[in-house]
Amino acid sequence: MARGGTPFRIPTLVPARRPDGACLFLTEDGRCAVHAAAPFGCAFFDAHQAAAEAGPRSAAGLRAVLADWLAGGPYAVVWQALDAAGLRAPPPEAGRALLRQARSGGGSPPSDEVRSRPGASY
Repeated sequence: MARGGTPFRIPTLVPARRPDGACLFLTEDGRCAVHAAAPFGCAFFDAHQAAAEAGPRSAAGLRAVLADWLAGGPYAVVWQALDAAGLRAPPPEAGRALLRQARSGGGSPPSDEVRSRPGASY
């Protein structure tokens, strides 16, 4: 997102991930184990969605998260509690890089610094 032409990262919540960057709830056959009760991101986005649809949905979701942050709403409160407990995920681009590496057969992640953990991403 950008405000006044300056890009900034909105702190977001993400499901826990495996060391390869994949969602913790992804089964061995590539299916979601918690689909019936999927978190927001999983319920409104999927890997088969065209960028023309995913982009506007993502922007709308980020605007809603930003509004909650500015209002000190429950999303912000939960994120802050997870952050205070040390439950952080790497930035989204690091998670995507891990997943690409795992899918290409590149082996284990380059370092523990970019491994995903349950909780918040920022």
